[in-house]
Amino acid sequence: MFGYTLEEFMEVSGGTMKGIADVGNETETITQIEDHLKDGDAYCIQYRVKCRDGSWKFVEDRGQKIANSDGDDEYWCVVLDIDEAKKNWKKRNLI
Repeated sequence: MFGYTLEEFMEVSGGTMKGIADVGNETETITQIEDHLKDGDAYCIQYRVKCRDGSWKFVEDRGQKIANSDGDDEYWCVVLDIDEAKKNWKKRNLI
């Protein structure tokens, strides 16, 4: 989605979206996600990420902390590419 191979993504980001999140709101975004995960709440947050080619793309990041069959905490997340939708909303003055 962002143009990185798995190896490049791991190197650039440390294996998390935090490593490629928009610098302008990275701290706020990561804090929001961590707060939700700590409380066990689901989260849905939109932010920009830097692609391999240097461009920026809007994404929607959804996730939640869950307990696995051993009772240990695990985390799931889904990152959706909403860049085109954001551009269309902006053209229509919906955002």
